[in-house]
Amino acid sequence: MKEITAEIRYNVYYEYDLVSHTYREIPQNEIESIKINCAVDNIAVSQAVLTFSDGARGRYCYVSCVSTKKEFRRHGYASAVMRFAELICRQRGVKEIRLRATEEGKLLYRTIGYVADDPVDGMSRKLRGH
Repeated sequence: MKEITAEIRYNVYYEYDLVSHTYREIPQNEIESIKINCAVDNIAVSQAVLTFSDGARGRYCYVSCVSTKKEFRRHGYASAVMRFAELICRQRGVKEIRLRATEEGKLLYRTIGYVADDPVDGMSRKLRGH
């Protein structure tokens, strides 16, 4: 059995101050959007974009652009990306993750704890401890 490893990371963002002409790293809890990439042997195989917001029910994250290259599907990469997304969300105090799912994606999301919550392919998952 072949072991598969994946590197998943998110970008570090900087802002430039025009007055003082200095850069500062933006703390992760101030970033409103994060792109997660999963690569195997330096080949991008899966990704997702997280967008954070505050709503009436508390802080939530909307996950979009979840995709995996066709030849890498059904190997656990999208699940790994979503687990990493949930870790980031917990660290940022997110209470609920929301997304829209394709027919193909619904099976994955149900398997990892998401439930249908509207008639137009919407799914969500409440995070434990929040």
